[in-house]
Amino acid sequence: EGENGGDRPQDFEEINLLQAGGNYGWPRAFGDNIGQFGGKNPLPGALAPWLTYQHFTAGSSCTCGPLYHATRGKYDFPAEYRDGLFYGDYVRRWVRFAQVNPQTGSVVKTEPFATAFVGGPLAIEQGPDGALYVAEYHGGTKDRISRIVYRGEK
Repeated sequence: EGENGGDRPQDFEEINLLQAGGNYGWPRAFGDNIGQFGGKNPLPGALAPWLTYQHFTAGSSCTCGPLYHATRGKYDFPAEYRDGLFYGDYVRRWVRFAQVNPQTGSVVKTEPFATAFVGGPLAIEQGPDGALYVAEYHGGTKDRISRIVYRGEK
């Protein structure tokens, strides 16, 4: 689940793996369980986020997408994009891919995947054909659903 932070450059966006009754610290902690005003998380037992990224500049809005799995569809992505998470940022208008260690379930690395959207990604889904579908919101006639397909070698 994506969690949006504040708008300060020192704030973070988070993706949390939800657990029943889990305390994720908001609004007293963010990022890698940093206290709202710096220092350690003031909430004992708060769960650390699964993935974070810092704003560095004002404005950011995390959009959690799908864990990508092969579908045997026409547009299935190659192995390096399977069993990882696609996520976007509405304000920054990009989609990134988080590679996940299958043994531990932890994020190994994240990398840029798609940029230059007309609108910010509001939702990202995997279709039965293996393509990614991104709902872009810009306002008015520029809103659209974009299909991202893999066109290289499988």
